[in-house]
Amino acid sequence: KMIKALDKSIAVLPYHNAYSSFEDTEHYIFVGHQITCCLVKVKDYRVRPWKDCRTYHRGNKEYSEIGEELSVSLLVDWTPRIAGEEKHISVDLISADNSDLLWSENYKIRGTWSSEILRLSRKITKQINKELRTYPTPQERALIDEIPTTAQASLLASLGMAMTQDAVELVQTGKQEDGDQKSEYIDSISFDRAIKYFNEAIDEDPEFAEAYANRAKARLWGMRARVYDEGVLGDCEEDIRMAFTLKPNLPEAHIAMAFYHFYGRNDFQLALLSFENAIDLQPDNNEYLFYLAKIQSAMGNWEKVKPLIDKVYKSNTRNALYLSNMGITYLFMHDFSRALECQNRAILNKPYWYAPYINKIITLLSLGRIDDARFVADEAKNSTGRSPFRMRAELDLYEGKFADAMKNIELAGAEEFKALGESPGEAYLLKAKIYKHAGEAAKAEENFNRARDYYLASIDSNPAAYFSFIKLGT
Repeated sequence: KMIKALDKSIAVLPYHNAYSSFEDTEHYIFVGHQITCCLVKVKDYRVRPWKDCRTYHRGNKEYSEIGEELSVSLLVDWTPRIAGEEKHISVDLISADNSDLLWSENYKIRGTWSSEILRLSRKITKQINKELRTYPTPQERALIDEIPTTAQASLLASLGMAMTQDAVELVQTGKQEDGDQKSEYIDSISFDRAIKYFNEAIDEDPEFAEAYANRAKARLWGMRARVYDEGVLGDCEEDIRMAFTLKPNLPEAHIAMAFYHFYGRNDFQLALLSFENAIDLQPDNNEYLFYLAKIQSAMGNWEKVKPLIDKVYKSNTRNALYLSNMGITYLFMHDFSRALECQNRAILNKPYWYAPYINKIITLLSLGRIDDARFVADEAKNSTGRSPFRMRAELDLYEGKFADAMKNIELAGAEEFKALGESPGEAYLLKAKIYKHAGEAAKAEENFNRARDYYLASIDSNPAAYFSFIKLGT
């Protein structure tokens, strides 16, 4: 079968039962990561990032359904086979359109999993190129053949990246879904564990530039999650400098530098430059585009935000963190249909995560769809076990149920506002509005004054805090 260039979109699938043991998990993460890393070097392919595929729950879905959900035409599936002392891996290339098997090969693992997969991933890529009538340039062939570090260092770094991704998700969503099983890997998720992997990778290969850049990212994410304080910034700066010294055009080094300025130093302009440098090197990288959009929105450059998030949206990303944040951005730009679609996709991918339900309620409120918003509030409680008292209070306010609104706002408390990423100022404003309409003039004035003082103090500390000016004007 002849595969057209436009059809060459590929996803490498995760192994069905990757959490059978800690050791297996390490190797199975590495298998998918390495095959993806090699395929990505062929510019004719649009390869779904491994960070999306690794956490994809395939279950018993048909290949056609998987292809549709991952927005690809081709799937690389693989199965490890262990019989006594012998180890093999079978690799299949499948058309997602009709589940046709386009190519299949069985490989014997002659050494360690990591050393063999490092070698075999290059062979697998070349055989897929042959099957798909793809002819890489001499530069692309050289990149495929390049082995930048040792097998052990590469394995450790891939585990560090996986652990960082899971730690970020755990902090953001409050839960890590892992099928129906627990394992040492799941139970040990932390930024400290991620950094330990990078430390070991660098010990194995002190000239491994990507490990330095990603160790800096892990620390910066930990700082963003309030696991670490500003004391880690010196180590981050040193790692980033080392990464650039070893590999001046490394995109991950530019991203680490962007996070350093964005989350570490609150310098949006320098962060913007670093994200743009990374995108120059990898124009279609969703992570880079998403965070550049965040920087532009933080700077109030809304005319530059839309083309960036439109590109991420059209890629059919499955990243719930991106989707929920993009939904908020579309809401700010009054694109309500896309805002709702982003929140729906986020809920579909992370049904246990509270934030997309709240953001969907806010969008529905903007459209005046009170009944639909109440339905989503009930859905949030059923799916997450948490009742959104703060949003129920606002719904009660809109429907004139002021006594119910006061009861729900007290049940929400400061912690719920904090958990939703809302400031004390927003809590004071909502309370003030409820008390005002309920006829509690003194309590309303007290909360309006607290809100005003909060936003004035915010502006004093950051004169560019446009959001505080908006809230002060309400």
